[in-house]
Amino acid sequence: MRIAVAASGNSFSGMIPERFSMSKYLLIIDIDEETLSSDIVKSIKIKGDDIVKEILNENCELVISGILDREMFDFLADNQITRYDGTGLCVREAIEKLNGYKLDMYTHAENEISCSEKVRIKEKIEEELKWEKSRPMKIRFLKK
Repeated sequence: MRIAVAASGNSFSGMIPERFSMSKYLLIIDIDEETLSSDIVKSIKIKGDDIVKEILNENCELVISGILDREMFDFLADNQITRYDGTGLCVREAIEKLNGYKLDMYTHAENEISCSEKVRIKEKIEEELKWEKSRPMKIRFLKK
């Protein structure tokens, strides 16, 4: 499996910054799914928007990074690339957690609510409307 990791350094000891946009390198890593061994295939210095093309060109199945902005999240989601949060971990730790199914997945971009949160809010509003409709309406006359 081929993955991409956005990090501050170009080795397994490089840290994953809080935000994808703060990353200096994109590491393309091959993980042997039987032995779980990993090798850095390519280290790319991040310069502008060309990085998204590299993720596609390298056929990466997933990206481990810091917080994703809306544009990057949408790009990855639209291209069916899974997104994981590696904030504050070194690359090696992030890969170990990935192999142990202990990394959280990004389900939405920064400053947005998840689909499940949207459903919960909608259900709460519908419940409040139903309650309002069930209350008897009192008509009050104003005295002159």
